[in-house]
Amino acid sequence: MLTLIIGFDTKSAAALSKCMIMGASTSSVFYNLRVRHPTKDVPILDYDLALLFQPMLMLGITVGVSLSVVFPYWLITVLIIILFIGTSSRSFFKGTEMWKEETLLKKEMAQVQTTFVNSRGELLIDTEYDPLVPREEKTPMQIFCSNLKWKRILVLMVVWVSFLLLQIIKNNARVCSVWYWALFSLQFPIALVVFGYEGVKLNKDYKKRMSTGNLECICEASIEWTVLHIVFCALCGILGGTVGGLLGSGGGFILGPLLIEIGVIPQVGYIYILVHT
Repeated sequence: MLTLIIGFDTKSAAALSKCMIMGASTSSVFYNLRVRHPTKDVPILDYDLALLFQPMLMLGITVGVSLSVVFPYWLITVLIIILFIGTSSRSFFKGTEMWKEETLLKKEMAQVQTTFVNSRGELLIDTEYDPLVPREEKTPMQIFCSNLKWKRILVLMVVWVSFLLLQIIKNNARVCSVWYWALFSLQFPIALVVFGYEGVKLNKDYKKRMSTGNLECICEASIEWTVLHIVFCALCGILGGTVGGLLGSGGGFILGPLLIEIGVIPQVGYIYILVHT
């Protein structure tokens, strides 16, 4: 829109779109933090996934912004077209697949319900049942407070502020000087420390649950948190950030389809996309 309608060049439009996306995402996140998790009594935002992806995402954004200075306009335009076609088509097919599964599940539930009705249309009730425990109703403020984990948020903010300060200092350094590349390199240990800590934590929790026979997902993603899968998540985070910094799209635009692929329910994935866009 900025390029075709208003007339901005590709690089200026990419930078401006990041600011516009951030404003829209901030308001959406604030609204959705007052929504409770649809299936569990846990925060709507999965902080384990946030701490795993955010450092790599920001590291990729730094690389993408640097590449945007080097890449020509025509190449950035071509990459934007490829990105939108690829992610949109994959999301469409995944959404269609999930819709078919949900439709089949509803049909099966309807068939089960018909088994409790006799030929005269009377409802058959089994007297042996467990009492239902009513779900506690929370006020919007209670839901909002329960969705906030201040220690996790503090870690996310420290990473964000650290990257911001390094970018501000780096802008005052001469491009491609020793000091410039030293500041650029400092972002890697910051990202790797936070990612490594969260990756080791998820891997240990996964091994512990497997040893006890607990098959419940550690976080929203229904995948095995092996070393290979954790490294794959790191690469996806860097790729999403690089594309976001290079093309001006939000990093969540890349990670959104990935989260759906690894088993994150759409409601939680949507919040994650807004937080990391």
